Amino acid sequence: MGMRAPSSRGRIRLRLSWFDAIWAFAAPVLALLVRDPDILASKRTDAVLLYCLISALLSIFFYWIFDVREALPSFFSVRDSLQLVKAAALSMAVTCALVFAVTRLEGIPRSTPIIHGLVLISGLLAARAVGRLFFVQQTIQTRYGRANDSEHIVMIGANHITAAFIGLIQACDSVRSRVIAVLDDRPQMMGRSIAHVRIMGSTRALASLIDEFNVHGVQVDRVLVGGGPDALNCEVFDHLTSVCEKRAIELNFVPHIADLRPIVQDEAPQGPSVMVLWEERAPAPDLSACSCRGSYRVVKRAIDLLVAAALLIMTAPLWALLSVVVLAGVGSPVLFWQQRVGQGGRSFMIYKFRTLRAPYDRNGRPLTPHERQSRIGQLLRKSHLDELPQLLNVLVGDMSLVGPRPLLPVDQPSDPSIRLTVAPGVTGWAQINGGQNISVAEKTALDEWYVRHLSFRLDLQVLFLTLVALVKGGTPQNWIGDAANIHLESDSSARY
Repeated sequence: MGMRAPSSRGRIRLRLSWFDAIWAFAAPVLALLVRDPDILASKRTDAVLLYCLISALLSIFFYWIFDVREALPSFFSVRDSLQLVKAAALSMAVTCALVFAVTRLEGIPRSTPIIHGLVLISGLLAARAVGRLFFVQQTIQTRYGRANDSEHIVMIGANHITAAFIGLIQACDSVRSRVIAVLDDRPQMMGRSIAHVRIMGSTRALASLIDEFNVHGVQVDRVLVGGGPDALNCEVFDHLTSVCEKRAIELNFVPHIADLRPIVQDEAPQGPSVMVLWEERAPAPDLSACSCRGSYRVVKRAIDLLVAAALLIMTAPLWALLSVVVLAGVGSPVLFWQQRVGQGGRSFMIYKFRTLRAPYDRNGRPLTPHERQSRIGQLLRKSHLDELPQLLNVLVGDMSLVGPRPLLPVDQPSDPSIRLTVAPGVTGWAQINGGQNISVAEKTALDEWYVRHLSFRLDLQVLFLTLVALVKGGTPQNWIGDAANIHLESDSSARY
């Protein structure tokens, strides 16, 4: 998910293009007409209108959840297409569940949702493909209609950096640079194109390629590597350096000309670096005691996906009610976000319902902590309903239902490598064994014990005790017995 605006500057704004909005309402109608051309003339008007309205509103809702862009994107990517497919598929699933719960889909042919999903996805993808094609043709006509005085560049490496750099100079009409060829050492890349520039050979062909362009009156002015010096091995680097020196051609790297500063590992850090601890700590975490290794982790993700989707469907009316309550009692935006560290040290945005008012008023005056409090927020925190939006994090794969709670980068333990081997959870072993009433060291020990003993049975116990805690209030540590505290001492003495 992309970076959001701070709550004091947030506004309710649905980022949606006019086409996406129209298509959300048109797709169910088209799907019904494809399935039954006479359905609008029948006596099933009420069922048809209910289906169309619910499906359109849910489509728009999932556009927002999966961050579908507000315009026909000129730089449409595979990730964008996957987000569209996810939004459309979940929209259809939730629509079927809600309409079936209300009318048991009476008056709606059973194959309509499948046709609807295909129509919705096809239209969204087709519109973006046309928008991208128009942009590319317009850019090529603008940039290359007058290339006589251009600086000619040969790029090394068919990768995202190369594609981004080519797109950048194509988008800048005032820039005289022009990429005329890409070289890559992978045989399967030969003859293909990246950002509409042909891959013409391997790095060994640089000298002959420069000479051939000279024959045709095109002088190569620069050779750029799509990456830093570490992207090339010594042999390739020496070869490129030799060819460029003999022909007095500049050899450079895209990160260098963009003045991107590399990560310096030997400087004294201001706080614990999660990525360094994750990637470079030696030896690797010893998880030999884990009873499931990779088998249950695959099943765990499938369970998370199914349960989160089911809970989202069942709690949809509660979402609507809480959104209105938060908007009235706390203010806009309804959701609060915060960047946390997840599995593998990757950052993600965790979501909650807002429980505090914005830190500044409309005039920019800072509010006191007391002024930021609200009865609605206190009630949400006490009932833990503010955590409900984290089902969205589970749905998209940032979190799991059960796991170590995600922490801020500055709150990571000195060695987070073990707890970061699994996805963070909405609830966890440390939460049912004391939560905020235990120290950071105890939480770390409990989280590490959970990772080493991850199993379906353990997850079930955590979920059950969490439900008990929500019903009775407080923390369930008093109901577990002394066995839970043994885990803090040693894994060998723990019995479950």
